[in-house]
Amino acid sequence: MKKIISISLAFMFVWYLLGIDPASAAGNIQRIDSTTTFEELTYEEAMERIAKRSGRPIQEVKEKNPNNLQTLGTCDYGEATKQLDTGKFYYPYLYTIVQKCRDGSFGWIGNVNHAGLIRKDLWGTTKQFEGEVKAWNNDQKGLNYLVSGDFYNYGNTTQTYSYGVNTPSVSFGYSVTSRSDHYLYWHSGQGYMKIVP
Repeated sequence: MKKIISISLAFMFVWYLLGIDPASAAGNIQRIDSTTTFEELTYEEAMERIAKRSGRPIQEVKEKNPNNLQTLGTCDYGEATKQLDTGKFYYPYLYTIVQKCRDGSFGWIGNVNHAGLIRKDLWGTTKQFEGEVKAWNNDQKGLNYLVSGDFYNYGNTTQTYSYGVNTPSVSFGYSVTSRSDHYLYWHSGQGYMKIVP
């Protein structure tokens, strides 16, 4: 029994040293670089995730994002997630739901279906966000992004608008009600998130 536990701990230690997530061993999550991951999703999973994160009904999400990949066997959906560094010991995640295609060894990014922030960071700290998140596809290998706004320690964040859903360029606005205890204003500058190696 001690041998099995020792071997299990050794494998977990090797995974940790190599930066392999347990889920990526199963093929679900691909680590792109030290701050970016990509998780493959079915159409239904992608729409459910958008509905949950945006607070919109699933039917509304599906109407704005029709399943136009049905005839394209090499294309599917996925979620790219990038850890952001605000410079003040808070590391939220930018996430995007995108169409990702492959033909042999050649891969590319199609339309962007949704973008936003996962406001709970690696350390469990959650902030509220009022501002704008933009993501656009310039080179079909990754996304450019811009996050600009204010973080608060308290309040309720809601999505207020979205432009360009299911296109190469999207923009989402967020507001905070009952906000208090301003944490920081943050402007990411134009960043780049590589998705296709």
